[in-house]
Amino acid sequence: MAPTLRLVTTLRINAKGAATADAISGARSGAASAHRRTTSDAAVQQSAAVHMQKQLHQAVQQKLVSASKQKAVPLISHLTSTYLGDVQDHLSILIDALDSQSDQCRDLINLVFNLIAHGTNQSMQTLTVVSVLFLPLTFLAGIYGELPPLALARGGEDKRP
Repeated sequence: MAPTLRLVTTLRINAKGAATADAISGARSGAASAHRRTTSDAAVQQSAAVHMQKQLHQAVQQKLVSASKQKAVPLISHLTSTYLGDVQDHLSILIDALDSQSDQCRDLINLVFNLIAHGTNQSMQTLTVVSVLFLPLTFLAGIYGELPPLALARGGEDKRP
């Protein structure tokens, strides 16, 4: 991630470009610190990191496209423009790969949650069967148990049927 930040901050073609690069890095650091404060789940943080990388790559790609289209800038030669086109293609491939990995990560998280829910449902089914069998028996044992009624224990008569 550091090379990407270095690339974003070194793309200072003019004063407006420098402000844009600083805004991108500032927004990234602000979003990262806000995200760290709100959640500690590793999977969510990884997904957020992938999303932020995607945003950075898109910002760099847009900056490179605008830089390559500006013919008035004498610092960019034809060879550099060709190189930036190759970098743009490479960034497009990386963005597609990040999107794919983000989707796979989301699918794996959903799979884990579904497996946990299935295990919980199996446990609840077992507990339900045990409850259906033993609760009526417990109720009957409480009514017709071997313990004497309180009146008999205090010296009264046995009023059981």
